[in-house]
Amino acid sequence: AAVGDHPTNTGILFFCQNPSDYITDATVKCVSYKGTNKVDILDNYPLIEKDLISAIEECMLFLRKSLKMNRVIDGAEARDELEIPEVALREAVVNALIHRDYQMRGGRVMIEVYDDRVEISNPGSLPEGLSEADFGTRSLTRNPNIADLLIRTPYMERLGTGVQRIKTLLHDHLLPAPKFSFGSHFEVSIARAFNAV
Repeated sequence: AAVGDHPTNTGILFFCQNPSDYITDATVKCVSYKGTNKVDILDNYPLIEKDLISAIEECMLFLRKSLKMNRVIDGAEARDELEIPEVALREAVVNALIHRDYQMRGGRVMIEVYDDRVEISNPGSLPEGLSEADFGTRSLTRNPNIADLLIRTPYMERLGTGVQRIKTLLHDHLLPAPKFSFGSHFEVSIARAFNAV
């Protein structure tokens, strides 16, 4: 992943231990709060400055640590599941890392856990050529090289199906539909199954 003697941004993001040494703000910040606003911090997780695959794994570790587990009885078997389906959370994390605007300075991917919701946001609005009306029905990525490499990993199954997969998984677990907001940053808000105590 190099052009001439210089690595590409995609190469840096996938294969460099600390991509932010070369791409400003190529980081993820994870925070959990007590309550429903940004007042009382429960966990100010260390800044994630790793390659994309390691960053996805670290984000999921944070979410597993911050959310409650629910005991599910399925016939004679019992298993523990996160209160929000883990695959839905992973899709939201992967989408934030794929679609973020890496040229935007002063912003980073944010994962914020509140008593009633999880918010995952990334710098950059919808990619040029994708309208809010088309969001979730058409696929257009800001960073096709990143998407092309991630689709070859277990973290991303099919290009363009993440939003629908999130909606379906939340519906199947009797959770409200995710809320999306667009502006200088893109954000998805996912309701928690029950409030933290």
